[in-house]
This record gives sequence, C-alpha cells and structure tokens, in this order.
Amino acid sequence: MKAGPSFAYFPPIAARAQQENGRWVPLKSRAATRQFTDMTLVDVTVENPTARPLAIRRIELFQTDLGVSSVEVFRQGFYMPSDPTGFYVLNTGQDATQADNNKPPDYGPRDFVSHTLVVISRPGHSKKILAGFTTFERLEGYFHFNTAGSTIRFSAVQANITGITLAPHQTWRLETLMIAEITDLHQGLARYTDYVARACHARIPKTTTTGWVDWQYYREEKNEKVILQTVKAMAGLKRRGFPLKYVIVDGGWCAYASEWMKPCPKFPDMRRFGRTVRRHGFELGLWLAPYITNVNTEVARHHPGWMVMETGSEKLLHKPRSNVGPCYMVDFTVPAALEWLRKIVRTLVRDWKIKYLKLDGPCLAHYRGGRFHHPEITAIEQVRRSLAVIREECGDQVIVEGEGIYGPSIGYVDTQRTTQDPHPDWYQPDTGRPMLKHNMQNDLASAFLHNTFWHNHRENVILRDFPSPFHYRAQKNPALKESVLPLNEVLFQVSASAMTGGAMLLADPIEELQRNPARIAMISQFLPHYATKCHPIDVFQNGKQSSLYYLPVHREFEDWHVVGIFNWDEAYRNFTVPLAFAGPGRRHAFDFWNEQYLGAYAGHLPVGDVPARGCKLLAIRRVLDRPQLVGSNLHVYQGAVELQSVTWQDPVLRLDIRHFYQQERVITFWAPSRFRLESIRTNARDYVLDDRRSPLFRIQFNGRKRTVFDLKWSRK
Repeated sequence: MKAGPSFAYFPPIAARAQQENGRWVPLKSRAATRQFTDMTLVDVTVENPTARPLAIRRIELFQTDLGVSSVEVFRQGFYMPSDPTGFYVLNTGQDATQADNNKPPDYGPRDFVSHTLVVISRPGHSKKILAGFTTFERLEGYFHFNTAGSTIRFSAVQANITGITLAPHQTWRLETLMIAEITDLHQGLARYTDYVARACHARIPKTTTTGWVDWQYYREEKNEKVILQTVKAMAGLKRRGFPLKYVIVDGGWCAYASEWMKPCPKFPDMRRFGRTVRRHGFELGLWLAPYITNVNTEVARHHPGWMVMETGSEKLLHKPRSNVGPCYMVDFTVPAALEWLRKIVRTLVRDWKIKYLKLDGPCLAHYRGGRFHHPEITAIEQVRRSLAVIREECGDQVIVEGEGIYGPSIGYVDTQRTTQDPHPDWYQPDTGRPMLKHNMQNDLASAFLHNTFWHNHRENVILRDFPSPFHYRAQKNPALKESVLPLNEVLFQVSASAMTGGAMLLADPIEELQRNPARIAMISQFLPHYATKCHPIDVFQNGKQSSLYYLPVHREFEDWHVVGIFNWDEAYRNFTVPLAFAGPGRRHAFDFWNEQYLGAYAGHLPVGDVPARGCKLLAIRRVLDRPQLVGSNLHVYQGAVELQSVTWQDPVLRLDIRHFYQQERVITFWAPSRFRLESIRTNARDYVLDDRRSPLFRIQFNGRKRTVFDLKWSRK
C-alpha cells in the first residue's frame, strides 16, 4: 500500500468494509497517487482478505480526526436536484441534520453526508480541504462527518445501494478520489470540475435551451388543445424575435403516466401532434421516466422478470406512491429490459421526431430494499447502461435533460436539473420549510457546474401574476388556492437564473401571460442567455448562504462584471460588495432593475436597502477618462448579448444595439465634467434625452431590430 498525500489531515489508505450485519472488517488495500496540477488523485484497489464471501453495505477508504470541534463545509447536492447545496456548520456534541435528505437510512442525527464533493474549512487554518470523487463507474461516493465525539471525524466512503458481495480474495477497483489543499474556493472547484469534465467527456450544448414546459402550471391536467393555445401564442412572440425553440410536454401524456407507446385520449397521436408543433416553428420535447413503471402497464404485467425484486424474496420491489402512481422499478441489468428502453427512445426520436428528452431520474433511492437479477452489476452501472442507450438513440441532435444522480450522468446528458420543481411559494405553506428560496440557493451555489459538466437547468421560471388551478396542493385539498409571486420574488428568481446561466424555460400559459405586457417585456430582459456563469464572493461566512455573486462579461469592445446581490432574510439589508474581483481602480455601478446609477467606487461598493427576499443586479464598469455607457434596461447583462459594439472615435461614442425588443428602453451614459453632449444621431423611431443629472445622460427610446446611436461630444 502506498500512503496518501503528505497533508497532515490525510491518513494512509486503510480501507475497511461495513458488512450488512453492521460489523466492520478490514480489507486489504493498495493505493497509488498521481498529480493533476496541485490536486492529488488516489486510485484504490481493495481485496477481501478472508476465506468467505463478504456482504458489504459500504467501504470506507479512510477515517481521520480533523482535530477541531467545529468545521464549516461546502456541500454539493450531487445525489439529486433536491439534495441541498451550500454552506453548513458542524459542531461536536450537536446534531448535524441541516442537509440530511439523502444520507443512508442507518446514519443518525450526528452524521452528515456530502455526496461526491466537499470543501472543508477549519478554524485557524488558512487552507481548505477539497475532496471529491472523479469517476462514477460502479459505486456511489460520499463524504461522512460525525459530530458525536469531542472532535469531528471525517471519512471517504463508497457504496452500492443494492449491496456489494466480495468473494474470497476478490479485488475491486474503487472510484478515484481527488484531494487537495486550496485557498480559493472558486479556483479549487474550477480545477476539480475541469478534470472531471475531461475525464468523463462532458457534453456542452452550443446554445441555451429555451422554450416552454407545461408541468408547473398544468401538471397532468392538459391535452393537445390546451398546449396548442400556448404554442400559437408563442409563435406570435417568435415572429417578434423572442428566441424560443422547444415546447415540452411533461408527465401525463400517456396512459398510466408511463405506458409510453400507448396513446391516451388527451394526446391520441403524438406523431401528428409533433408535426403541428413544428409547423408553428418549434421542436417537440417529451417527458420520460423509464426507471419506474405503473403496476398496470403492459411491461409490468407481462414482463415481471424485467422488474427489480425485493431483497431476500422473489417479490417485485413495489412503491405505493410515485409520480406515475403505484409502481415497480425497471431492472436494466436485464438485457431485454434495456432493449425495451432502446425501442421506446428510438420511437420517440425517429418516428415522433422529438428534439428534447426530459428524463425523470435516474434516482438511486428507487432501488433501496431491492436487488437486481444480475447482482454483480451495481446500481450505478445499470444507470450508466441505460443512459448510454438513451444517448445512442438520441444522437447529437436531441437534447437530453437529466434529473437524477449527477456523477454517472456526466457525458450522457446535455442539461442537468440542479433544483426541485419550482412553485410560487418562498416557503412551503404547510410546513414553513424554504421552497423557492431553497431552489434559488441551490441554483446559485451550483453555478460552478454550468458550462463545464453540462448546462445547468432549473426547470423553469414563473412569471405569471395569476394562480394555477392545478397546483400541487390542490391534489390533496381542492379548496386550497395557489399563491402568486410578488414582484420582488419574481425579480429574485429571474436574476438568480440569469446569474447562474443554463437552460431557461417559460412555464405559464402564454396566451394568458400576454395580458400583462410588462411580464412579456421581462422575457426580453433575460433572453437570450450569455454563455458564462457567476461566482460567489462571500463564502464560508459561518454557515450563511452566499448573497453576493459576480459574473464576468467579456466582449471585444469592453470587459465588465455583473454583480448579483440577493437578500435571503426577512428584513431589509445593507451590503458591502468587495470589488477585488474587478481589479484596481474606480468602478461605475448601475442598478439594472431600478435603472439607477449608484456612483463610482474603488475597493468596496456600499449597497443599501435591499428588500427582504429581494435582489439587485449591478453592472460594474471601469471608470474611463471619456464618455461611456454605464448601464441600460435592455437586458440583465447590460451589454453582453444586446450590444453588437460600442466604439469611441473621438469625439463620437457609437452604440450598435441588436435586440428583438426595443420598446421604451433606456440607456445611460456618464461623462467627465469637461465633456458636453453636442448632438445625437440615431435611426431610433423616437427618443427623449434627460440630461438634468449631469454627469449622467439618460436616453429613453423606441428602437428597431438594429438601432444605432452616435453621440457627439465637445470639450468645455
């Protein structure tokens, strides 16, 4: 065995296995290390040293005492979109239940788990520990903290939810572990994701996924006629230039919500329906949940041998509740079941000509308490087999959305859900638990994955100012009414989504949303997306989720930053934004939503009166010694996607605006006191200049698809 890296906290690899009876047994282990930049990769092989088979619940690579009574960790929700992402403080002698959604059921309240990746900050240590698994071939990897003792214990664990059996002297190669000391969270995460993306052949779509999905408003209460009402309204928007591509029909389009090849009265002919959608200028997408099947489907009734069985019996593993009703789990270790999946996807792609596949799953929790027909194949392996078939049949022309465990999906999916289904409730009305708030925190904290592993996906954005009669709570009590998001929470949601990047789907019935022209105009302010992502500024702040993020913008004519300030609290807050990310010198700050110039600052930017559950989006631009653009209300990135060019040919400042929506838009300029605006030449339909607040010059205008402004200046 070769020892691990020479970090004081990193012990030699000394693998041991916890058997299904709970007892631990040491394994013979061999470890080899290699370097990637300043990160150490550890490859471990274990062997059953006994003369009897070992039925194993989990394998622990190492366990170490962190030597402190308190740590703050950044955990990433790699297990499922609902798995919390963010910063958490663990203290000895206290329960560690802040994020225990998906930890193993035999762990207690003083056990804390982070799937796949974790970053640890210890009091009195300037460097942080980054640990992450970089392969996802056979086993699930996670990091385990225990707070029961006087100091916190930390271990790296690998497991298979359906168990592992090691024959006498059998060897297994475990998933590769990366571990390093880092000083900067952003740089450490970037090195980790860059390595994993290359190793797993990550797929990055060329353009942002845009369009509409029906689930958030309609759930299963829809049909062809209902969907086509929105399709026709969307076609009107598309003719006006709105960049919308996909129409996605979610759950409820087939019998039993999982009889994929059997038409239902709501959608009697999906091939014909797809042709209709395409005639209106859109591509059809469909929801598919192949990992579970309603107990009444033909595949469940006629092919029980394709279903996962209960551990220790011949009964089928059964769940009384799921999003397809009472269900069984399909066993993709069975070749015939895998071929069944292939035929379904082939029909969707080749015959129905879908261009977007909205996967539900794969979720490892489905298999808890079950066993496969081929137990030598792990849950992760059978997930990867299914994803490989889906990818083969979809080819490169179909966008595949993943909604399950992250690691094994890298290289197979194009977009990946990083949040739960959104609802217009900041807190869940019945329990008070964070809901939309939790989604936005997950979305922002997961931004480092975007454009590296895939395009991140938050399912949709909710813009409507009217409730849905089909909301999720009405299923339990029809008398309950859905909430309507107030404007501050709508702007919070849009701003967080824009800062994070990734897929952006509308969710509301467009024919009704058009009754509020301001909400339609808002779509033009966040579409299209800019192909980058934000980074957190205020990290490791005693368990508080980051409120400050910056997004770098690089255009040929200028580099600048967009800063998002998000108030998670229930009262007004004042913030101070460190400007180290922007470099030395003074910077202009312009508030997008309030169309307000905040001034020029160096070092730190004070921002006051951010409302509860509210946000601000600021453009941060270098102060120049000449007239310059400082902000606009055309688009949240304030120049990244709507400005073709900005040029200064003394004494003329020229703006070339290319955007599909230029109605009652505003651009704001700043000029040193020695400059005077002499004249404006433009092809805008009309404009009004407001120069009452020198040195600011505000132009409100109605433009064309391409609008050019030439501002001529003189020196006083």
